Amino acid sequence: GGNLTVSNLTFSGTGTINPAVTVSSGNTLAPGSVGGIGTLSSGATTAIAGTYACDLDAAASDGLVVTGALNLTGATLAVNALATPAAATYTIATCTTGITGGFTGLAEGATLTISGVNYTISYAAGGGNQVTLTKVAASGFTAWADANGATGQTVDQDHDTDGVKNGIEYFMGESGSGFTAMPALKTSINPRSEEFRANGAAMAALVQDLRDKVARAALGGDEAARAK
Repeated sequence: GGNLTVSNLTFSGTGTINPAVTVSSGNTLAPGSVGGIGTLSSGATTAIAGTYACDLDAAASDGLVVTGALNLTGATLAVNALATPAAATYTIATCTTGITGGFTGLAEGATLTISGVNYTISYAAGGGNQVTLTKVAASGFTAWADANGATGQTVDQDHDTDGVKNGIEYFMGESGSGFTAMPALKTSINPRSEEFRANGAAMAALVQDLRDKVARAALGGDEAARAK
């Protein structure tokens, strides 16, 4: 029984807290350990008016599990990425009897950018008992980067260190595997062949004819034209 009120501090860790939890403004609830992923369970209604600090890595996130209601009115979400996020969905909090309110500035469906990756927040998952972050479907260069191990990188970086920038590989429609440089253009022209020499002579004759016509035009045309 009883209540636990968090004030003037940061409350973190894993395991289960049995009393109702209230995190007042200016204070922080942070499931898990510093630099690690973990779950903190509350055995009764939990209200957060301060900061909810959540770590996540490429596959999982910290989580708050509440047996009872979760009140987020006035709460602030602080997400810390331990690695570039890649999971399709992170469930950062769950409860059993519904969520009230939401994080400041993050209404249902709002987008937040985590280490260059966009996620939308929802309070409606799990029948209105879960807070989730869902990755926004990528397009263009971002989709290419996600598919080729370059998530979060820019066009000027080189995700596979092959000497070719991401932007060039994206433009060329390449993944980078086996693509290290622009291929050489091969030619079968033989400058010693009779065909090559004949073509060269024909081109020289055309050039000379053009020069003669330009010279005549400069004089006002041929003799008949100049006699008029």
